[in-house]
Amino acid sequence: MRVLLVLLLDPPPLLTVDPYRLETFADAAGAREAGATITHFGACGLCSSVRDLAIYMRYPDLTEPVRACGLRGVFGSPDEVRTCIEALGFSAPCAQIWWFNTLATRASCAEPRRNTGLANAMCRPCSEVRPLDHDHR
Repeated sequence: MRVLLVLLLDPPPLLTVDPYRLETFADAAGAREAGATITHFGACGLCSSVRDLAIYMRYPDLTEPVRACGLRGVFGSPDEVRTCIEALGFSAPCAQIWWFNTLATRASCAEPRRNTGLANAMCRPCSEVRPLDHDHR
């Protein structure tokens, strides 16, 4: 096995801005003018860090991993759920938001979504989803 070793003769230059600074801009053009890297549209929130963005990029569909973590809360503690979500790589504040999401889903969204007749990413047996025509003209 060959190992390539590269030595920097001179250290890289110091940073001129904080690479972890998050700022909300009025539009994409303003962000580009300021030299910012656009990570999302809309105001920054608890899941807006570059770390959390990397996790969203790693897991294009978080349904199964977060559901598995949420199920730990049925028989375990809230800390177990948050720890599980953080283990996916999310920051602590973002994991807390996802935890609240699992609570809301468990408390009020399990049946109402299915009763709307709208398709979603989670494939359910036809017996659990009532067809409904939403032609509201």
